[in-house]
Amino acid sequence: MSDPPAGSTTGPLDEGPVWPAPRKRRRVLLKLFLLFCVFSLIAFGLLGWYVTTDSFQQRVRRYVIASAEKLTGGRVELGELHTIPFRLRVDARNLVIHGREAPDQTPFLSVDRVQAELKIVSLLSTTVGLHTLALEHPVAHIIVSADGTTNVPAPKAGLSSAQGQVQDQMCIRDRLYAAAGTASGAFDCRRPGFR
Repeated sequence: MSDPPAGSTTGPLDEGPVWPAPRKRRRVLLKLFLLFCVFSLIAFGLLGWYVTTDSFQQRVRRYVIASAEKLTGGRVELGELHTIPFRLRVDARNLVIHGREAPDQTPFLSVDRVQAELKIVSLLSTTVGLHTLALEHPVAHIIVSADGTTNVPAPKAGLSSAQGQVQDQMCIRDRLYAAAGTASGAFDCRRPGFR
């Protein structure tokens, strides 16, 4: 058995020599850490570039339309959709939701512009909620037939109690409600906290 190098000590109860931590190991760990940092910066840079591409915007557009159709139960048309992912903002223009009305009738809901700010509720379950929702010039057209049925679409999937809530603020500008073909601006559905 060889003698331990100078400067080392023996362990408790003569278990053997305790070797000093080599500088080589520290250098390897430092290089691995720096390599991880460089690859992380490259990955974030590529992600930042990808979210600005048309491919990403179209993917988000398809997802938003599919989610809105599932949520409302109606057919959804969307003119423009612009997302700012790192700020969690969505700006949609010319949103139209068709209900149970005939194809030649005015759609159930049309909104000139929808602006939404999202918030991350939980990173572990990837849950996202609404922070702010602003609607510009929403027009709701509700048709009530003689038998009491309406053109209001029924959601394809039920919502849990936590879904579908705007917790911080909602803004509706230039609203117009039409019932049975007559327009009325007098109907007010405001709640405290809404503007």
